[in-house]
Order: sequence, then C-alpha cells, then structure tokens
Amino acid sequence: RNGYERMAVTFEIEGDAPPEKLREIVEQARARSAVYDIITNGVPVAFETVARR
Repeated sequence: RNGYERMAVTFEIEGDAPPEKLREIVEQARARSAVYDIITNGVPVAFETVARR
C-alpha cells in the first residue's frame, strides 16, 4: 500500500478556560473538520485525465 498506516494529531491549546472547556473546543473543531471527516470516513475519489495540446 502506498499510503499511511496511521496518522496522529496533537493539539496544543492554551487559554484561561478550564482544561475541560479547552478539550470541548478541540472536540468541536474535530467534529466540524471536513478533512477529518474525509480521512476517517473515506470518500470516493474520481480521477480524470485531460490532455492539453
């Protein structure tokens, strides 16, 4: 297979909010991420070749 076997993401976040609130913010970002959705759920990919002259 010509691809990744595993991916890891680390969020570094700081703020005045309690740690649980910061975790909620990160979770909300993950839940809304189109890239995360595509990677974790798989999306069919269509390839097209256009020959230019």
